[in-house]
Amino acid sequence: MKCIVFVNRIVTARSLSYILQKLELLRQWKSGFLVGVHSGAKIMSRKTMSAIVEKFRSGEVVIIFVFHSLTLKYIIVRIE
Repeated sequence: MKCIVFVNRIVTARSLSYILQKLELLRQWKSGFLVGVHSGAKIMSRKTMSAIVEKFRSGEVVIIFVFHSLTLKYIIVRIE
């Protein structure tokens, strides 16, 4: 199972990923987050984004929390 969850705020993406990593019950669901390269002061480099997408592709990360619709285009291109 793999899942992409779209959120409206950067803090939501970061927080949900953190919660999944810290809760013992949900620890087997490896997660990451993407916030886009043009998301104000909380930018994420393309290199970091690529690493997370590659982990998602390989199954190492099964849930990605995504902020910003332009990030979706990046994900789709990288996964295909």
